[in-house]
Amino acid sequence: MRYVFLAIIFICILLTACGQQTSKSELLPDENIFSSKYRFNKNINYTVEPLYFPLYHPDSLVKMSNNYIGTCYQDGGKSPKGFDCSGFTFFIHKQFGIYLPNSSALMAQIGIEIDLDQALPGDLIFFKGENKRDKHAGHVGIVVSNPGEPIRFIHSSTSRGIRYDLLDHNAYFQPRFMFVKRIVE
Repeated sequence: MRYVFLAIIFICILLTACGQQTSKSELLPDENIFSSKYRFNKNINYTVEPLYFPLYHPDSLVKMSNNYIGTCYQDGGKSPKGFDCSGFTFFIHKQFGIYLPNSSALMAQIGIEIDLDQALPGDLIFFKGENKRDKHAGHVGIVVSNPGEPIRFIHSSTSRGIRYDLLDHNAYFQPRFMFVKRIVE
């Protein structure tokens, strides 16, 4: 009889303890936690507001990006062996559990557009490709400057690999500048 009584008490304690755990589905909407890896499907047209990732911090993203300065350009590259512009942006964000689309044109379709003077580190900056008359993004970089500073970004250049550039007075990038998008809060 004593063992039955102890077993019943044990089961009650176990049920009570299990009932107090909060599952991911019970989180309140105002907690704004995005708990799983976010993948973008290239077959869906997104209008995505900036997402909140608890482990993401722009300074961490910029510091990680610095580790790849000088890495060579590789068309279609998405690894430290070589990157193209979207591959580099994809790779850096993937380290934080953020899975972006595979091309600059598709990346340009997500997030919210912000004013250039409001750009923050971690925002994506988009440019037209070689043809200045293009209507679609052909190049992407990651903003590393703070508001009030000249816009500085890190990207994969076809001629010099991963490097920093300034937007102001840049004969190549300034006429090709399109917009800045914020994809992560």
